[in-house]
Amino acid sequence: MTTFSDEVRDLVSPHKFGGSRMAAACYLVSLDGCEDERTGEAEWSGGSVSRIGRRIMTVDSQGFVYCETLDSEDEARREFQLIDLAYGEDLDAQEAESTAYAEGFRDIDPKSVDLFTIGDAVTVAGMSGIAYRVHGLPSWTNPYEDWSGITLYHPNRRLVHMVGDDREYDVHVDELTALDEDEFCGGCGQIGCGWC
Repeated sequence: MTTFSDEVRDLVSPHKFGGSRMAAACYLVSLDGCEDERTGEAEWSGGSVSRIGRRIMTVDSQGFVYCETLDSEDEARREFQLIDLAYGEDLDAQEAESTAYAEGFRDIDPKSVDLFTIGDAVTVAGMSGIAYRVHGLPSWTNPYEDWSGITLYHPNRRLVHMVGDDREYDVHVDELTALDEDEFCGGCGQIGCGWC
């Protein structure tokens, strides 16, 4: 029968554990489900993270194990809470992005749309008698991923505003009809205005 220290000695690898016996020991403890707290997952950028007493163990997506020993258990708890908070924010971001995709937002170049482009004059179904200008496409940016620079756009919706007004409306392209410039007044936006 082997002791725990024999198991650690046999398990230590210069690759998986970076030669650290403490990382190997923490890993064995986590295999038995005896860590104090656990968060994250291997595929998350922060890895799968466990707190064992005053030690924080991280397992990355490649299976490498790292162990950090803090000065006290309280300090380890605080560090773990920050990691857990970051993981929760990332989960919220993933859920928000999934919701945006489900609502029709896509990673497209807004200049690639060829129907009702910026500056086009249109009428909107249910709002007859007035001209609108296409202002752009509705966009969505994940609030937790400012660093990514990725903005999603809805290819089947347009932001429009009444000619002569600055209020913005988000409408589906099926509700829009193209309008010639000479069909409305450029000042008030009224279709068939006597001044145009």
